[in-house]
Amino acid sequence: MERYLVSVLRTRPHFTWASYASAGERFVGAWRDADGRVMLNRSWPVGDKIHMREWQLSAEGERRLVRQSDDHRYLPTRRPFYRQAVAARRMVWTEPYGFFGQSMGITCAQPLLTEGGVAVRGVFTVDFSLLGLSDFLRGLRLTPNARVAIIDATGRLIASGAATPLAKGAKATAVLSTAVSAPGDTAAEPVLEQSAPIHLGELGWRVRVEVPQRDYLADVQAQTRRTIALCAAALALALVVAYGLGRWIARPLRELSAQARRVRGGDLDVQFGAAGDFAATTGDGGSGQGGSVRGAGPVDAAAADEIGELTQSLSTMVAGLRDRDFIRDTLGRYVSPELAVQALRDRDAVRLGGELRRVTVLMSDLRGFSTLSTRLGPEAMIGLVNRYLAAMTPVILEHQGTLNEILGDGLLVLFGAPFGRDDDARRACRCALQMQAALADLRVELAGAGLPAL
Repeated sequence: MERYLVSVLRTRPHFTWASYASAGERFVGAWRDADGRVMLNRSWPVGDKIHMREWQLSAEGERRLVRQSDDHRYLPTRRPFYRQAVAARRMVWTEPYGFFGQSMGITCAQPLLTEGGVAVRGVFTVDFSLLGLSDFLRGLRLTPNARVAIIDATGRLIASGAATPLAKGAKATAVLSTAVSAPGDTAAEPVLEQSAPIHLGELGWRVRVEVPQRDYLADVQAQTRRTIALCAAALALALVVAYGLGRWIARPLRELSAQARRVRGGDLDVQFGAAGDFAATTGDGGSGQGGSVRGAGPVDAAAADEIGELTQSLSTMVAGLRDRDFIRDTLGRYVSPELAVQALRDRDAVRLGGELRRVTVLMSDLRGFSTLSTRLGPEAMIGLVNRYLAAMTPVILEHQGTLNEILGDGLLVLFGAPFGRDDDARRACRCALQMQAALADLRVELAGAGLPAL
């Protein structure tokens, strides 16, 4: 165990501690001090006392005893991380607490269960100092006066990119507002504020950023001045050659503009010709008028000048929009990204007329759904079904199934259509098993929210 924990610590420089505590109060841990030296700590019960020894390890693995005690009084089973892991029977994250001196840290604890999960044999832990997190935030350079902080669900400051140390437990709102306002200011400066969650167990942390208005307006104002100057110079130059170039460019551009307006209106049947003209045909999905419209403008998509390049670009754009609409209309239900890519590459692979195909069909249904719907009512039931579908859909896509129908609580999933594979039936079985496992996890989540089990 010692060798294992030391190797974990040496190969992961962002760990502060790596340890294991048994249910019998035996403890072994490897930790790194402020100078980067690796220490090995062990404690064990002898009678009613706890003996402790701590060694400093060299790079060659040699030990030097640096601390010892015959009554250390450290009982790991009474520590918050141990009790929290035992109660949860799964990996947990502790709330921040005092580490070395005034710094803060958090612990990730994973219980080791006996066979069958009846009892806890011990708990593995890794500790992380929040000093490194603050150092990382200070290294961010978003804008000259931006402030970044990590806060918990109550608004308490966890880590900050402020240049000066911050008091523990400070509210992030007060800290950031003070940081972006110069001393002596009577009016708060407008700021751009944004926050996003950090998914770390159930801690509910968020990253919060505040950028003063002057930071993001300074570049805009400077760019505006440069743009005005450039526009004035360009206008002066354009006036010299405007007459000749205007007559040469105006006609084909007007024709291209007319077709661009058709595209903007949703008509994707515009076709750009390669022999000095172009045609726009409309059908049921176009402007509503049948037939074709031909323009007489001198637009040559094969020309080597700028107009020809623009024509080719517009033609390519329209073709891309047609492909997008094709995928959207053909694959309008839940499908995997792989299915969409294959349909785009090979349109013949999707035969809308149908074909005889050997497929595996997975049908899923919730037991007692009608009774539960009557008891909960429509609004609560819709929310419950949405959470259920949100849990099942990623599983189906992971196993490359096609979600063909959603009928209330019922799901009909195809494996083998529209594209078949040799292991369709095997993937369907695996998908069904993993859907049951995902439902078991969802039941735990619903129970925590006070909702009925599915």
